[in-house]
Amino acid sequence: MNVFTAIAARAREAGSTSGVVLRNTAWIGSERLLALVLGFAVAMLAARLLGPESYGRFGYYLSYVSIFLPLMNLGLDRILMREMNQHPENVASILFTAFLARMAASVLVVLAGLLILQIFDQSIYSLVLVSILFMGQSFQCFRVYNIWFQHRSRNQVIVRFRALCLVLGATAKIIVLFLSADLTHFIAVTAIEQCVLNGGHFMVFRREAKAVDRDHGQFDIQRLKHMLEQSRYLIMSGFAYLIYVRLDTIMLARMVGDSEAGIYFVAARITEACQILPEALLVGLFPGMLALHQKNQAAYLEQVGMLFRLLFAVGLAVAAAVFFLAPWIIPLIFSDAYIPSVDVIQIQVWACGFLYMRTMLSHWLVAERFAQFSLFSHLLGAIVNVILNLILIPRYGAVGAAYATVASIFASTYICLPFHARTRPLFFLASRAINIPGTLWIIAQKMLPRGRADG
Repeated sequence: MNVFTAIAARAREAGSTSGVVLRNTAWIGSERLLALVLGFAVAMLAARLLGPESYGRFGYYLSYVSIFLPLMNLGLDRILMREMNQHPENVASILFTAFLARMAASVLVVLAGLLILQIFDQSIYSLVLVSILFMGQSFQCFRVYNIWFQHRSRNQVIVRFRALCLVLGATAKIIVLFLSADLTHFIAVTAIEQCVLNGGHFMVFRREAKAVDRDHGQFDIQRLKHMLEQSRYLIMSGFAYLIYVRLDTIMLARMVGDSEAGIYFVAARITEACQILPEALLVGLFPGMLALHQKNQAAYLEQVGMLFRLLFAVGLAVAAAVFFLAPWIIPLIFSDAYIPSVDVIQIQVWACGFLYMRTMLSHWLVAERFAQFSLFSHLLGAIVNVILNLILIPRYGAVGAAYATVASIFASTYICLPFHARTRPLFFLASRAINIPGTLWIIAQKMLPRGRADG
């Protein structure tokens, strides 16, 4: 019996996921795929038409703004879903409280972000463009209403709206790039897209929600305190994670130059595009694993180990493919100006094995409600990333940043596991996955159908 059949069988024993949930999961997966395809197409054109210097500056601004996103969102998404499931009669109050909290946090974070920017970048040009990007990101507070659609299992409604916004936004950015190839215009359109996309959640909610959900909402300070107590680790964990996945581009822009940041940012976009595989796999498998988690812990841990091995092997296969294809892909897609990105991606892509395992680890931490360890692991990755960047970037530029990224992902996925008794069993499972010959043999044994015994 292979891993997929085993998980499905055990899930049926524990209680299968409803068809409604599966359909909503399919809608979300389709939207993610659309966003990935459109985002990569826009990134390709932007890199070609803006050139390494302007594209590197765009990567620097975008990376800087995105680091603050967890502080603006307050880590409330999963908490809101739990609160609405437990208190369906108070949905309006829960949503309104979360919206006001996020709006206040967005204002404070934007002001703090702009102040910090002025400390190490006194350019008025940078201040204006970062302010525009912050404006678009501040509309994230309206995303609390997306949780209502998940709560009501009506994801298809909001996904259709977001898909339309993604298509129109990508079209607008492509038109702007062909007409002017100006960084200011491109950033302005990017911010407008975010304003419409995020702000539109409230308009769709007002149209679709019943009066009991959309009216009579009151701000509840006690409920907010309760939610923030649960989300504080998630906030800091998300912040630490973005530090070690985004800081490379910022440090390259400040320490070496915008062109070097552009070379690195192209490689980073390819690595990010590769991340859809583990997410797509776990979207289908993890609901069954959650059911198994509640029923049979031993079998659940066995399947976690099997998925570690599968994901690590798939990550290595993807890394090998990108490694050999990069010398042809980079010039073809992004132009000859980005040929130096080949060396960067050929180093950075080897993080995929551990990056894919990290996806499984993150799901495990959610199932175990162990947000404290998520914070610890991401902090370890951030510390490793900053130290290595400070050492390697001045000497090796983007290539040094690539080595720092691989090391930080290795630390946050594997090195962190022995430090706590609850994650120590995962350390041994991950160690077995890293045993490449053994991993391939076990996967073959699990995936291939067994022949019948003679006689």
